[in-house]
Amino acid sequence: MVTESALIPDEPEPVRESLVNRVIDPVPRQRGPSLLPRSERISRRRFLGAVALAAAAATSSAGWLYAREPETPWYVTGGPEDVRLSYAFAVEQPEALRHIPCYCGCGRQDGHRSVLDCYIADRDLFGRPSYDSHGVACPICTAVVGQVQAHLAAGKTIEQARVEIDQFFSPYANHATDTPPPDKHTHGQ
Repeated sequence: MVTESALIPDEPEPVRESLVNRVIDPVPRQRGPSLLPRSERISRRRFLGAVALAAAAATSSAGWLYAREPETPWYVTGGPEDVRLSYAFAVEQPEALRHIPCYCGCGRQDGHRSVLDCYIADRDLFGRPSYDSHGVACPICTAVVGQVQAHLAAGKTIEQARVEIDQFFSPYANHATDTPPPDKHTHGQ
């Protein structure tokens, strides 16, 4: 029977230990003090914790790493009731507002194409809105959206609502956005 002492010649213990370390770890490590100051070093526990957290985030089914929910501005959730309802309607019924002009002059001033642009600036790849703050301070925009809501609630089509809104706001027609009329087949709700 072969014993361990038969394989390694009789040498003092420190030499035998260093031979074992070379076999296990053939690349010599830097021994001694770190070149970084203590305040800039990271402990092994913190490093491994950060790696585990990053791995969990990358494989998470929640997807927060890739698609962070944008914050809703205060004026959308905390403004006056008619403004909050106008923003909510713009999010829920964008096609209805896309065909209705705004009469406050924002077309020339801000480049808006319809009353929808007074509330929704854009949408991201996931369809989430990016809000325009113009609608919070403009009573004309809020009145236009209120008229659209009332006409659609009364069962009118977008075409009918557009005709009546154009008539109602005719004194402001020279300030209206250049919004094309809806198609014949576009219906409310």
